Amino acid sequence: ICAGNVYSGSYSYKDIREIIKYANLNQITVIPELDFPAHSRALIKALPSMLIDPDDKSNYISAQGYTDNILPVCTYDSNTSIGQKFTKTINNIINNVANIFSGQKTIYAIDKEISIGGDEVSPDSWTKTKSCLGEWDNLDSNAKSHKFFSKLSKNHTSIIFSGWQQFIQNNGIELGKDIIDYSRVGHVWVWNKSNETGIDQAINLVNNNFPIVLTFADKMYFDIVYTPDISEPGLSWSAPNNDTYSVLSSAQISNAVQKRTKLLAHNNILGLEGALWSENLLNYDQLVYMAV
Repeated sequence: ICAGNVYSGSYSYKDIREIIKYANLNQITVIPELDFPAHSRALIKALPSMLIDPDDKSNYISAQGYTDNILPVCTYDSNTSIGQKFTKTINNIINNVANIFSGQKTIYAIDKEISIGGDEVSPDSWTKTKSCLGEWDNLDSNAKSHKFFSKLSKNHTSIIFSGWQQFIQNNGIELGKDIIDYSRVGHVWVWNKSNETGIDQAINLVNNNFPIVLTFADKMYFDIVYTPDISEPGLSWSAPNNDTYSVLSSAQISNAVQKRTKLLAHNNILGLEGALWSENLLNYDQLVYMAV
């Protein structure tokens, strides 16, 4: 799907089963992602009566400039009207997605694995709502997000959760206090820049038994410009440019991470991943150019 094109519709259950059938034949693992509790604007717009806390007067803005993309996490498992609707809706979505994408037979498939995102939660989220009192009081936005994920995990014991590093980790190097146990986690994608906190964050995750995938934004994000030439397509927020040498140097960084981990803990480094975000791609030719 490219910018400028008119598109609509959704995948049916039959469509997804056909995708999984094809993926199994070609050793492709499909991991569905439900990006909670931020990046949830489309979901909120689809089910506003179930996913909006009318008493939340918090003023926040997302990394993408939205002021209405956060789920009411503090209402989860509560007896309030919105809490009951939100809890039932989220539980149904998680269970349905896990079941629809089950039955994968690839080498690296984890049955009923769901990525729940966890990244880019605004620090001003849930700052002006009564639903975040009690056990949620005095927690920053990351800690509230972590507690929400922990509750989800305890209510869905057959599901393995994955996500971006912030669904386990604070903005610093340390892990959150109330987080999903590592035994219930499939993948943690480390995307923070390698030349800032990314390497140390990866090491801490590995040493605490979390299985990680290295996808540092300054090395492995393929939507970054290939050269700093003014005519080059792409972004430059994480690096001035990201050429072939830069991408290949991520292997050296992975080796450096291994050398600083505990004995045998480096087995928790599952690999490297290139990420190509497509919202700014104009056409298929540009997609191929950025990827290759």
